[in-house]
Amino acid sequence: MIDGLNILPCRANWASPVTIRSMFATNTKRESAPGLYSRDSGRDFGQRKISFALMPYDDMRRQWDAFREVNPPGTVIGVPLWHEEGTYLTADAAMGATSLSVAGADFIDWRTEAVLWHQPDPSMPAVIEGVTLSDVTGSTFTLATGTATAFAAGDQVLPLMRGYQLDDFNEDAASAEISSVNVTFVEDLAHITAFTIGGLPDAVTYLGLPVLPFMAEWSTAPKFGIGRGTHLAASGLNAQALATLRTYVRQSISQQVGLDGRQDRAVLWKFFHDRRGRFSRFWLPALKDELKLAVNAGASDTALTLANYSDFVSRYQLGGDLRRAIFITDGFNFWIRQVSNLSGGTNAVTIDAALGTAVSADACQIGLLTLAQFAHDDIEIDCQSPTVATASLSFMELEHEYSEVITSGTTNGSRSGMELVTA
Repeated sequence: MIDGLNILPCRANWASPVTIRSMFATNTKRESAPGLYSRDSGRDFGQRKISFALMPYDDMRRQWDAFREVNPPGTVIGVPLWHEEGTYLTADAAMGATSLSVAGADFIDWRTEAVLWHQPDPSMPAVIEGVTLSDVTGSTFTLATGTATAFAAGDQVLPLMRGYQLDDFNEDAASAEISSVNVTFVEDLAHITAFTIGGLPDAVTYLGLPVLPFMAEWSTAPKFGIGRGTHLAASGLNAQALATLRTYVRQSISQQVGLDGRQDRAVLWKFFHDRRGRFSRFWLPALKDELKLAVNAGASDTALTLANYSDFVSRYQLGGDLRRAIFITDGFNFWIRQVSNLSGGTNAVTIDAALGTAVSADACQIGLLTLAQFAHDDIEIDCQSPTVATASLSFMELEHEYSEVITSGTTNGSRSGMELVTA
C-alpha cells in the first residue's frame, strides 16, 4: 500500500482513444561552430502525460463525484496507465502478499509503482490499491511492502503514474446517473523515474548509430520540407541581403507509424527515450524509391544499374558523405550499403558490398539513408486499444554531420511488417 496517495477510481472508456505522451527538455544551440549543432538535455527522463475519457455511471458516478471534490486539479494523485491494460494476476494474492504472479510483464513500461484493480461489475466502485515495486523479474513482481487487501486471480495490474490534472474537470451529464468526462494528467516532476521495459529485441544499428525501427505507414501521406536555410544580413546603410547558412539542402520529414501490438509500441517508446527526445542522432530508413533499379541485382553483384542514374548523380555530387548511405528493402528483408563511386558501368553505381541475396527490380525499393534527430522533444501515441496504436513523428536532417559518422560498414536484417529486425 502507498500511504497518502489517492488513486483515480474510474477506468478509461475505450470508446475514445487513450493518448500517452512523453516530453523532454532539450536545448538545441544552433551554430555553436560554423555549420554544426550542439545539443544538451535538461532532463534525463521524459515527463509523461496521459489523456482519456471516463464514463462513470450508477454507484461509480457517485464515487467520482466524491473524488473530484477532494482532489481538485493540481492535486497529485495516482493515475492508472490504461494504455497498458491487459496484465492480470495469475494467482490469488492474500492480504500482506509481497510477491505477485502476473500474466506477462514484457513490453510494458513498469517503473516503481503499480495499481491492483478489482472490479467485476463496471457499474460498481472498484477495489484498488497502489503498490511499490522493488523488482520485476519475468512474470513475478516483488513488492516493497505487503498488500493491505486480498486480490484474486484475474484482477488487473496496471502501471501507476503520480500526476495531476492539468485543467478543470469538465463533466457532461448524459443523464442523472451517467456522466462523460475527458481528463488529462501530467506526471509530477518530483516522481519521474527511468522507464523499465523487459523483453525488447536488440536495436538495429549502422556505423554505431541506431536505425529508427519502423517504416512509414502510408494511410497518412508523409510530408517533406526541403530548404537550405537563410537569414537577413546587413549590407551597407539601411540595406539587407539574404545570406545562405548551409551548403547542402536539408530535409524535414513527418510521417505516421502504425503500432500493431504491445511490442511495437514499447519498441518505439524505448527508442524515443533512449534518444532523450531530440538529443541524440540516428538513421532514418528510406521512405521513397529514390534509386530506381533498371535490372535485377544478383546476390554477388556490387554494381546497381539505375533507371534514374543521371538524377542520382546530381544529388550524389553535392557531397559524397551526404549522399552515400542507402537503404534497400524487398518487403521482407533490408540491407544498408554505401555507394562507393559512380563507376559501376553504364548507368550503374558501385556499392561497398554485395547483398548476398538476389533482388528483383520490381520488388525492390532503394532510398537514401538520412541522418536525423527527432524534430521535437515530445512523442505522442494514440492508442485505439491496448494493443493497437499510431504515432505521428517528425524528424530533422543533420546535413552537416554525415562526415562525422560515415565510415565503412554494412548492416543486414529482416522486416516484420513495418518493423525492422536485426539479422
